[in-house]
This record gives sequence, C-alpha cells and structure tokens, in this order.
Amino acid sequence: MSRYEFGTHGDGEGESSINLLTSDYIGNWSYYDFLANNENGQIVKMPTIKTRMKFKETNLEDFGEDTYFEFSERCSKLFYQQKEKMKRK
Repeated sequence: MSRYEFGTHGDGEGESSINLLTSDYIGNWSYYDFLANNENGQIVKMPTIKTRMKFKETNLEDFGEDTYFEFSERCSKLFYQQKEKMKRK
C-alpha cells in the first residue's frame, strides 16, 4: 500500500509504502525549513525512514478505508518524529 503527499510550505511532502505481508515500511519525505540560512528558506530532504509497521491480518474482503487511514496516521507520526529529530541537530 502506498501514499503520496504533495505539501505546501511548512507541510511535508513525499511518499511512503508498506508491504502488508512483511510489515516493511519505507518513507521518503522532505519538509520546508523556514529558518534556513537564506531569506526564502529551503526544502530539506529527510533520510529514508525504514522500519516495521505491523497491522492486524486483513483479508481482501475485510480491507477498507480504515486500514488506509490508520496507515496514514501512523505514517504522519513517523514523519513528525523524524522532523523533530532533524531539527534538534
């Protein structure tokens, strides 16, 4: 399952995917840094996020938008955690 975000200034943009069979998650994200050294800021590419993200076993007839929305929420949480980690450096 995949998702894409095309953000505006201040929002994250990028893509992520998860293999629901193996629980392997990969996220490639960037964000706009208003405090960058130049007056316009800059887009900062984050390191690729690779982790395991387990979901309950779901059969095709049980698969629905709830699975996608849960993936989206968990993905956003990972994005903001990584963004905060980068800002502290």
